[in-house]
Amino acid sequence: MPFCGCRGTGGDDFGTDTNETGTFLQSLLDYLNDGYTLDQFLEFFPSVKRDDAKSFLRISRNASDP
Repeated sequence: MPFCGCRGTGGDDFGTDTNETGTFLQSLLDYLNDGYTLDQFLEFFPSVKRDDAKSFLRISRNASDP
């Protein structure tokens, strides 16, 4: 599978800045929508913690439930 054209590159440090966090969140969704797994995303973005990504996905799934 080719590398997707998502914002950010492997090794980015997203820190706590709101814009950077938004980039991480959008990139995570973009990667998953492009068919990548969470493990692959975490390889591309090693500064992102697995628990943080899973928490975001859990919250976004619950928010989209009717």
